Amino acid sequence: MKAPERYFDAFYERLAKRLETDKREFSHGFSVPNGYFEQSKNKFTRLRFGERLKKWLLKQHCAG
Repeated sequence: MKAPERYFDAFYERLAKRLETDKREFSHGFSVPNGYFEQSKNKFTRLRFGERLKKWLLKQHCAG
């Protein structure tokens, strides 16, 4: 089941705000902290989610 795009946008926005307030979560540029994916056992899902999050964060950063 696919979640609506607006769900992802809202989720990424909250996550980006959290990452901004806690700089320790960023290790290299826009890399995504492993802790966010520890609960997922599906590597393919983790990879796709991570790539989407990186693209979204990069888009937000460039737009700002």
